Amino acid sequence: MDRLTGYSIILYIWMKFISALFRPVTKYGSRETLMFLWHSKEAFFWLAALIFLACIDPTHHHYTFCPFNQLGWECCPGCGLGRSIAFFYRLDIRASLMSHPLGIPAVLLFIHRCYQVFRNQYKIFTTKNQMNYVDAL
Repeated sequence: MDRLTGYSIILYIWMKFISALFRPVTKYGSRETLMFLWHSKEAFFWLAALIFLACIDPTHHHYTFCPFNQLGWECCPGCGLGRSIAFFYRLDIRASLMSHPLGIPAVLLFIHRCYQVFRNQYKIFTTKNQMNYVDAL
């Protein structure tokens, strides 16, 4: 599978995931939908980070934000985590585990956290709109 096909599959899966999340919200007005999206910004941050990590090339060295690495220290508990996630997206499990053993659990943790944020915001969103609907009657 070439690189472009892999990126296309990853982006297609993410778009399906996001559209499934927002399907129930679209029946309300645009103001309510924007409020739902505003209060879900933490989940969007994690989704954007996961999409970014899906698009990087883990075999090439790139700039790092690691403060330990910037200070010249070679021992950092988080170094290799981004590469591990990028290898995991390419289904190279062995390289993912060699880069950082917590890369795969981190992806699952981020996806679970996004689900929690969207679920909690959706419960608040629907409860508020149902109350507004009852008050309007």
